[in-house]
Amino acid sequence: MKFSYIDIKSGNATCIFEIDKKKFEFYPSFHSDGLGDFVTYLASVHPLCKLSWKDGAFHKTIGGIHWDAGPFLLFWEFKRDFEDLTITITEKQNFKVEQTKIPHLPREIIKATCDFEEFVICVVRELDRIINLRGILGYRQEWQNHTFPLMPL
Repeated sequence: MKFSYIDIKSGNATCIFEIDKKKFEFYPSFHSDGLGDFVTYLASVHPLCKLSWKDGAFHKTIGGIHWDAGPFLLFWEFKRDFEDLTITITEKQNFKVEQTKIPHLPREIIKATCDFEEFVICVVRELDRIINLRGILGYRQEWQNHTFPLMPL
């Protein structure tokens, strides 16, 4: 299993996700906070995350997250069952960008089950790499190089 978040530049990035010997590339854009939303959502399914635990803490995200990827929205959904994590990624049409209906959407791209702890470790390693490479604020500064409609810090 592998999770990489690379080519971070001016509101675009490349996410490489490998699971079950299959490799997928996704391209979240500036219209969503791809990495921030992803980490918050993953934290929300952790057993230590409590709904409204305290101000500023991670809150339970119900129903998944969307990454804006141009004419597509990538919908990530995590379902945790003890040690197992089922990851489902569905490609949906982004009607804000593409008004003409794309006939084959929505379509499920990935539905795989993995060890929850192993997946979290992959994500934490990648976050550690990004912080070591760019510093604590460097990722956000690069992502927000221009005034894109992102959530405030």
